[in-house]
Amino acid sequence: MAVKYIAARQNYSGLAADTKPITTAGVLVGAIFHETDTGFSYQFNGSAWGKVFPAIDVAGDGALLTIHPRMHKIHEGQHFTAVHREVLGAGSATHIVLNTPASAVATIHMLATLEAGAAGWYTFSETTSGTVGTIIQSYDNNRTTANTSEVIISHGSVLVGVTSVGTIFDIGITGLLGTTSLGGISGDQEWVLNHSTRYIFQFLASAATAVNWGLYYVEELA
Repeated sequence: MAVKYIAARQNYSGLAADTKPITTAGVLVGAIFHETDTGFSYQFNGSAWGKVFPAIDVAGDGALLTIHPRMHKIHEGQHFTAVHREVLGAGSATHIVLNTPASAVATIHMLATLEAGAAGWYTFSETTSGTVGTIIQSYDNNRTTANTSEVIISHGSVLVGVTSVGTIFDIGITGLLGTTSLGGISGDQEWVLNHSTRYIFQFLASAATAVNWGLYYVEELA
């Protein structure tokens, strides 16, 4: 295409669903049409309208989305937070049981943290059985919606119906006034949980202490 000098340019605006004017309507080469509902802008080349802003449309053009390496996780799903705090006596335990949805296409991305004011042992494991009695409320992090979590989380001091411990993924000991993040340093290690599965978080206190659990997860449900 040869370089063209545009002495005068027409500007149009309308919705994406509106029919853009054509050359028979007297549209000049270089005319601009701005879609007020999408923010896209198009330029007329004499026979058709071509998008000029944004130059790349990720959804429409199939472009590869890239982000800064430090922001390495992208999730498209519902984000929830569940927290639980209690005070334990010396030698007492606290358990968090997490049941994932039965859907075979459910994917749960989870980070979990544990804070304790005294030393103790913690474990993160998978099991086929076991329940505790009190439900922990999960809150939708998108406060403009009313999404309900598909994951069921409960807590209690005694596990009922445990036939086997199952696979232990993480185990360690907390230090005095230490903060331990289950699954990795500072909670950066993400776990992708299986569907229709039960997971158990446990902390056994060596001395009387307050403990605080934090579960942060994204539900991707097809």
